[in-house]
Amino acid sequence: FDLALLVDCLEHLSKRDGLQLLGGIRNLNASRVAVLVDLQAADWRETDFFALAMQASEQFQREGQTLHLFTYDLLDYKQVPDWLNAKFWANPENFGKYWW
Repeated sequence: FDLALLVDCLEHLSKRDGLQLLGGIRNLNASRVAVLVDLQAADWRETDFFALAMQASEQFQREGQTLHLFTYDLLDYKQVPDWLNAKFWANPENFGKYWW
């Protein structure tokens, strides 16, 4: 899938189950993930999401409740290094052809 959206989910799961769910979705099911969570109601901290390579994107206030939006995008996770191109390849004619 292109995007997985988790809303009002982690607050109702144990942290272990939440980590397994979020890690599984991120690793196997979706190239982009967005999580909207009330950190006060859940047993989660911002650093838990950072450990899963997620970014703190936004905060929303609603009737005394603060919702935090954390996002993950596989394409933004690691930028391609500038040295990874045919110029620095041992056999430039084979760059991008073979994967081992």
